[in-house]
Amino acid sequence: MCFWLNFAEQNKFFFVIALIYPYFQSQLRFLKKYNFVFAGGGLSGLCTAYYLSLSGIDFESALILDRDEKNVDDRTWCFWSSLPAAFEGLVSHKWRQLGVAFEDFSRLERIGGNGYQLVRSLDFYRFVEDRLRSDGRFEWLQSGIRRMLPEGDGVRVELVGGGSVVGDRVFNSIPAFSGDTGLPARPSFLWQHFMGWVIETDAPVFDPSAPLLMDFFDGTELPDVHFYYLLPQSERKALVEYTVFSEAVFASGVYEEKLERYIRMKFGEGAYRITATERGAIPMTDRVFPQIEADRIFNIGTAGGWVKPSTGYAFVRTLERSKALVAALSEGKEKEVRLGSRSRFVFYDRLLLNILQEEGYRGGGIFRALFKRNRIVSVLKFLEERSNLLEEVRIFMRLPVRTFLRALVRVYLPRIFEGYQHYRAKLKIRFRYDF
Repeated sequence: MCFWLNFAEQNKFFFVIALIYPYFQSQLRFLKKYNFVFAGGGLSGLCTAYYLSLSGIDFESALILDRDEKNVDDRTWCFWSSLPAAFEGLVSHKWRQLGVAFEDFSRLERIGGNGYQLVRSLDFYRFVEDRLRSDGRFEWLQSGIRRMLPEGDGVRVELVGGGSVVGDRVFNSIPAFSGDTGLPARPSFLWQHFMGWVIETDAPVFDPSAPLLMDFFDGTELPDVHFYYLLPQSERKALVEYTVFSEAVFASGVYEEKLERYIRMKFGEGAYRITATERGAIPMTDRVFPQIEADRIFNIGTAGGWVKPSTGYAFVRTLERSKALVAALSEGKEKEVRLGSRSRFVFYDRLLLNILQEEGYRGGGIFRALFKRNRIVSVLKFLEERSNLLEEVRIFMRLPVRTFLRALVRVYLPRIFEGYQHYRAKLKIRFRYDF
């Protein structure tokens, strides 16, 4: 004991340095200026960082900021499009068929192509992180963000708990820091909120070849759209999810009660174990998000409007748009590239969102008509925004026309009126100065 006391006394300078070194190391990081800062290290931030790493853009350093460590399997992404070759190995399950179920009919169709595919978030996080760490130019910092302030030739990002970092450019995927263009005049807003359980059963109760994209088990005549989502991965294992489109998110107990009832009524009273849980809320809005927040802040992901408003689909869209953004950046055209949907799909989304918000009880009936009178493959192509105008006309001719006409009036009449008022105001100003 005396030996250690004497050693500490003789070497106290080194002990002090050892104690304060971690603090000064973290503060040095705050003083460093990065070429790129990613405000948010989720899907869009990591996708953009991945393509930045592969690009020929010359830069020295990039920082990925996120309040959470990406070390848990917190969600699954499902899609029916082909993936870039580099990501194909992340697909953990495929289904060649896809079904829907309503009160009076159900349908199961072969969807061709690559089928309906599932990627687990943790596999994606690890894959991208391995790539970025091998690059050597990327760093991570776990912290929340207070605000972002353009300063001189960069952007200062203030961190929760104190300190800040500076970036030449910032890629922001946090909606709270995304502004608003002010259009449309009265944007719709709903939450697509859900809870899912991965369950394992003692008895073989699932059909692994029959996933359900939508199961309106509770019926379609409800105040809001409610449905279940079933992805069986074997006869004894499945992801079961309860999803709602509404203005308010539910307490956990509501989802749990619904899931328990669905499992019991569909698959019997047999025992099951919950091996994983995922819960989320995706904004469904026709609000117009600016691509460029300030001179050096680029909005991506949810903050950039990359989530499809009427469905919440984002995975493949994010891969495509992040790649396009980095390609434009490499050519110095990042302020010119258009990453939004084509105007007619914006129009379709706006009408459907308005119906879901103003006449939510009709939403289930619209989905019923959509799937009953069209092949599932045609609907998926339409939702993916890969359909042509003739295919879209055929789809809309099989939907309740009056419902969509009412939505058309609700959405666009206020805009026409406000445009007229703006025009009148300009005429008054012109008249005043001309005479």
